[in-house]
Amino acid sequence: MEKVTHMQTIFDNQFTRSKEFFNEFYTYFYFKRPTLIAVYAFMSLLCVSCIVSLILPDMPYPFRSQPVFILMTLILWAYIILRFMLDKKRRYKQDLEMNHGEPIIVKVSVTENEIMLGVYTIFMEEKNTIDFSQIKRTVRTKNFFILITNAKLAVTLAKDGFIKGTAEEFDEFLREKFKQRRRPD
Repeated sequence: MEKVTHMQTIFDNQFTRSKEFFNEFYTYFYFKRPTLIAVYAFMSLLCVSCIVSLILPDMPYPFRSQPVFILMTLILWAYIILRFMLDKKRRYKQDLEMNHGEPIIVKVSVTENEIMLGVYTIFMEEKNTIDFSQIKRTVRTKNFFILITNAKLAVTLAKDGFIKGTAEEFDEFLREKFKQRRRPD
């Protein structure tokens, strides 16, 4: 990648917030975050151990109310899955309602120090600028880069949506950006 000035656009990206986008986006936030994976693993192990203790009643087990734990775990799983399905569907419908039946278009431009985010509907353009110092972490899904700010705003770029630059170059740019941040002064 060539050397750029601080305000020169390095990457331009555009995508449509489709059903597929919301499915992948919410799948990450509901099921693939490391903290939630640990919680879900614990819940599942607790449920399995309760089931085992019911099947093998002679095994020592610290809990006396295994059926309640099993039921609570199953209800919690059902609730999580239901919320996931409802949230992604609701958010997509909100986009369509706000844009008279058309999906919303997102345009993102990236400079050395800033991210310019544009959300375009039939009636309005909403533009925001975010300084890279506000990016807390990055997430890579199958089709998207998700940049999470300190305020928990998620800026998304589609891997197949690069108009200027490529997904591979952007990935390298992010790795370098965050590697510089971790270096001691």
